[in-house]
Amino acid sequence: MSLCLAGCTKRESSPPQDPPLPSPELTKDNSSINSAASSHYEAQSSPTGTLSAEQIPTPRSPRAPEGSSSPAGSVEAADAIKSTPIDIEAVHQAIIEALETGENDLAFRLARQAKRLAPEDSQTVYLTARVLAERNRFHEAILMLDNLAESTPEARLPILGQTAEWLVEAGRWDDAETRFLTLLKEIDDGPIVHRKLAQLYLRQGRRIEAANHLLKLCELGNVEEVELRAMLNLLHPLAMNAPQPEASETYEAPIARLGHARQEISNGKWNAARKTLESSPTTTSQEQGLLGRIYAHQKDYTALTRWYNSLNHEHTSDFTADAWHAIGMLQVHESKHRDAIESFCRAVETNPTDAISYRKLSEVLRQLGLDDDADRLARRSKRVQQTQQIGQSMNTGTLPSDRELSEIVTHLEKLRRPLEAFAWNAIRTVYAQSRGEIGDEDAIQQLNEINERRVEALRSKTIIASAEFRRCGLQPSKLAPP
Repeated sequence: MSLCLAGCTKRESSPPQDPPLPSPELTKDNSSINSAASSHYEAQSSPTGTLSAEQIPTPRSPRAPEGSSSPAGSVEAADAIKSTPIDIEAVHQAIIEALETGENDLAFRLARQAKRLAPEDSQTVYLTARVLAERNRFHEAILMLDNLAESTPEARLPILGQTAEWLVEAGRWDDAETRFLTLLKEIDDGPIVHRKLAQLYLRQGRRIEAANHLLKLCELGNVEEVELRAMLNLLHPLAMNAPQPEASETYEAPIARLGHARQEISNGKWNAARKTLESSPTTTSQEQGLLGRIYAHQKDYTALTRWYNSLNHEHTSDFTADAWHAIGMLQVHESKHRDAIESFCRAVETNPTDAISYRKLSEVLRQLGLDDDADRLARRSKRVQQTQQIGQSMNTGTLPSDRELSEIVTHLEKLRRPLEAFAWNAIRTVYAQSRGEIGDEDAIQQLNEINERRVEALRSKTIIASAEFRRCGLQPSKLAPP
């Protein structure tokens, strides 16, 4: 399935010009959108729902090339509609079937027919917009549904969700984010909206923001394995060692400069990531922070010093975890070890999956003679790294072993990330059932027990490790002198 990458707003070739569709004059008494569209963004679970390990989103069907001819059977079906008394519902159903089978030319012809028959019918408008979107005419499709939302208020929420998805495909990511966030305000417990936002943020390289929504999915008991793997490393995606299912490709296919830079780091191409971020003087705080981290990784202290001097030190609250790591590395280079401890602590408070910052923090403490603290930080670094190594091994295209799943659950429990641990434990149960190691009844019982523990954790609010725990109890300002 082809995906919209950084250059998705620039098509390799323009689609052929379609004949114009009749424009409807919408009225206040339009019928509501079809039930499938209306339910598309309904909340699907509650905090007491059962964890699921198999809820992989169904990818959209590949689009047929523009100008492709429809199979003879479908043409005959269209001709049959023309030769019999017209039933608008039959035309609607024919459009849906054509879209599902990728017969976009046929769907377009049927949509024109529906617009002539019932231009004011909301189902006609919705399906016509879908047809236009399938032909990459996103601007027209979005405008059509926005007008429909004004005349049909009950369709507003599903329209917000659908148009947000089209905005992503059109490369208008900020507009898509705005619509998803608006939708989220109205259905806070809607897992689909959290999932779509997480997917958008992951692809943009905004991984810590994505983690907030993925954690919410863990709270709701509605989280997927690919999402759990993404939570193991918030610096960059886990490298792909084998062809991945479409669900994984959708989550990790990068868009925007930051997304591409993190993907390049995932593949060990630090210099390529540097060039990506240096390609334009306009940067976000996240791009700026990652660029500093790249300079630190490459030990280019001239560039790192220049980067540090360009920061607005009056607004340190805007510094990202990557920025704090880069600052810590510069401070180590300048032998400002106590300042470096503070910087690395801030890095791991924001990104508790940063095994490198934990390791550097351990090294600085050891240089100061604080061996006990250094040992504790070294153990934390190793444990975080082990979760990532296990997650990485799952990207080989083979099913994870029970031992790997058991280890990752243990590590996450030790790291006080219980919601992730519960979800991985549920996945372990499902895999054991699929391998025939446990029966159906035992699997159901185990899943229910895991779910009860999850609900209890939510009630007791013991679901997120404190900042003090994330920095392993360190208080830089109170460290005894060496």
